[in-house]
Amino acid sequence: MRNFTGLLQTAKTVGGGVASLPPDVARSIDDVARRVDAASDELTARAASNSRRIRTALDTMYVRKTKRCR
Repeated sequence: MRNFTGLLQTAKTVGGGVASLPPDVARSIDDVARRVDAASDELTARAASNSRRIRTALDTMYVRKTKRCR
């Protein structure tokens, strides 16, 4: 997702000083880039949270299984 945001920013500058995008299009690109960044941040946070919860559950099951096997 972060690479996509970079591509959006690059798309705004294509053409250099010769031709530029209309201001409303540039604003739309900025808006999409902000939304993609926000979604990426949310996805990263949720993935980290889920990873912690899964590891905790697996560790709990492993400890219970180990205690039963003794």
